[in-house]
Amino acid sequence: EFGRVADDLSIAVTLRAIGTSVVLSSLGSVAAYVLNDRIGLRLPIGGAILLMSAMLLGMILGSRSAAWFVFYISLLQIGWIFLNCYLYTALIDANNLLVPAATPFSAVGSVVGAGLMGYVLDHGGVTGALALTLGCMLLTALLTLPFLRSPAVEAAQAVAAS
Repeated sequence: EFGRVADDLSIAVTLRAIGTSVVLSSLGSVAAYVLNDRIGLRLPIGGAILLMSAMLLGMILGSRSAAWFVFYISLLQIGWIFLNCYLYTALIDANNLLVPAATPFSAVGSVVGAGLMGYVLDHGGVTGALALTLGCMLLTALLTLPFLRSPAVEAAQAVAAS
């Protein structure tokens, strides 16, 4: 629906673009696997949030064509999968007892989020949808980044423990 509303694309073009982006989204998990914890958690999480925000802004304010939509939605999907890998890692790092709660909370968020996004699209258009999504991205950053340990602190704790 977003491709049709934002970029005035046909249903067929939108479905092909989203299908392509889902296939390419596997690159997000590959990138998380390759990067591993070389630069900690803060930078990958913050970088993924910035990438996804830029792609959302590009979808609304950038060029409008099927090719650009595929580009934006693919990088958005890659960033989403990459971010999820690191958010789960951050959750495990903070307290692995919280991990079983993550899936039900994610499911509730998906249900509520889809309904809320539909309402916002109907009443606020793509600008409202962008505002809601960027607000959620900011909330994710605020609820995650301040609570992550930096690699320097972890290294100092490891040295002190040995």
